[in-house]
Amino acid sequence: MKKLSLTLTLAFALALPRIASAQNPTLVLTDLKCDWGQLGAVVEQFETMNVPIWDELVAEGMIESAGTYIHFWGDEWNFGIWYVTADIPGFLDAWGESNRRFAERHPDAPVDVLAACPEHRDRFYNMGPRTGMDDDEDDDDEDEDVGTEDGS
Repeated sequence: MKKLSLTLTLAFALALPRIASAQNPTLVLTDLKCDWGQLGAVVEQFETMNVPIWDELVAEGMIESAGTYIHFWGDEWNFGIWYVTADIPGFLDAWGESNRRFAERHPDAPVDVLAACPEHRDRFYNMGPRTGMDDDEDDDDEDEDVGTEDGS
């Protein structure tokens, strides 16, 4: 059932019209409901095994960035993973490559994340304007409007 749900989610995401512009990346959030008793082991596994793979994908240009977060207050969705990519197809390529590398390098990973975190939800967002987006601005022109020494 989970595979069917994931397949339908991905199919729906791929069927969405392309509304994201080239300058606004895609933010992907995955929230998981993890057993609180196993959460520390899940986090440690992601930090030591997944993050190095994500670093490689950043260096290769497949993703802009990725990471995890822990939600301690508010509801039961207590662990999350985030990715920033150029677009949804780019995310799907990077996600598949990340999973392939993980399976190849860590066939006996100590934590079965699907068992420790039996429920998840995925969300895809087109990011809007953000800081640092205007790379064309020339910071050297700051005193362009400054008059002469006598104030004229």
